[in-house]
Amino acid sequence: MPELFRYNAALALARRDATIPVEGDYHAFTARTPVGVVANIAPFNHPLLIACRNLAPTFASGCTTVVKPSDLTPLTTLRLAQLFADAGLSPGVFNVVTGGAAVGRALSEHPDIDKLVLTGGTEAGRNAGSAAARNFARQTLELGGKTPVIVFDDYSVKQAVDYAAFGAFAGAGQTCVCAARHIVQRSVYDEFVARLAEKADALVVGDPTDPATQMGPVISERQRQRVLEYVEIGLGEGARLAAGGVVPPSLRSSKGFYVRPTVFADVTPTMRIAREEVFGPFTVVIPFDTEAEALAIANGSEYGLAAAVRTRDVARAHRVARALEAGIVWVNDHHRVDAASPWGGVKLSGIGREFGQEAFDGYFETKAVMVNVGDEPFDWFDMKAATRLN
Repeated sequence: MPELFRYNAALALARRDATIPVEGDYHAFTARTPVGVVANIAPFNHPLLIACRNLAPTFASGCTTVVKPSDLTPLTTLRLAQLFADAGLSPGVFNVVTGGAAVGRALSEHPDIDKLVLTGGTEAGRNAGSAAARNFARQTLELGGKTPVIVFDDYSVKQAVDYAAFGAFAGAGQTCVCAARHIVQRSVYDEFVARLAEKADALVVGDPTDPATQMGPVISERQRQRVLEYVEIGLGEGARLAAGGVVPPSLRSSKGFYVRPTVFADVTPTMRIAREEVFGPFTVVIPFDTEAEALAIANGSEYGLAAAVRTRDVARAHRVARALEAGIVWVNDHHRVDAASPWGGVKLSGIGREFGQEAFDGYFETKAVMVNVGDEPFDWFDMKAATRLN
């Protein structure tokens, strides 16, 4: 997280406004002013990272903020606000309100909000965004996803599976860029499914404070039931449960909300488990034959946050990356982020960008200033003048 603040501080120091060459005896330039008050609604997953990726440009631009953390994970944000206050941040710059959906709704529709930043589900973004739009507040919304990962047969199956397990099960799959759809070339499909199922079954699920644990619980019983409901949906649709889909027997009496990492095979693109976001340790595998077919499956989604490609063919990697309908594309990697690289989606995955120059610029209003540096007489209503000025 420190690099986010260093990067945005550097942008603030290096900020340059434009001088515009215009016709006539004028000096024209732009001047940026802070947008104002930023409402920052953060989710339960990655609560520190996601709050900071918006706090950094907020502070660097000179804006103030009201942050509403998830009601499931408020303590991180409250502690962060205290640390900033202890470090000397002026009172009123970093404000925190806690609570559930009603608090988020009140914040989104407040007439004194100049910009809304929200990370969450698509429906939450739609509701908050429409409320903020009534006051013409700027918006950056990072919403749902159903990340496709296209695996070509020239890529190491073992490496693809290792990335698949990381992409699908890191954070118990509770990430907006979870590797939810693995679209695998048919020639390596069976091997990929077998290896991924074996890897998923071998992962150690348990107490996240135990160094031996490889995957912890999901956030709540409600979220665990959602995962288990999608297991039943997948079985009902005729998909093959290759791994997981159950509460670990040894942890059924635990207070944690544990569920085994789940892999479905023999999935078709029209199945609900291939179209709807689960937000848990849950991934599906879909076969393809041609590059065009893989792209059609990948892009045949209402979401467009992230996507990934696995191939050793450089030309194909660039070609497919250009054709994917997503705001973020990884080639032979997953979930790599950088403070300088813009982050955000298309379609129902949201609007605007976080990270990078693009995010920083979104915290300013641009004012155009035109100065008449001449001293010619002016009278628009002098009918004796040969021409009128524009």
